[in-house]
Amino acid sequence: MQSVELRRRVHAGLNKGEARNALARAVFFNRLGEIRDRSFEQQRYRASGLNLVTAA
Repeated sequence: MQSVELRRRVHAGLNKGEARNALARAVFFNRLGEIRDRSFEQQRYRASGLNLVTAA
């Protein structure tokens, strides 16, 4: 990538995504990062809750 500005913006975007993933791992640590609910509805509720907590 030759454009310094483009490289800086891409790097900032990647850092933001990595920070969000690190937070999600920290919040979801007690189940070792796995969703073990059997029903799709319960899996969806758990994933929605994780998204809500990490967005706050």
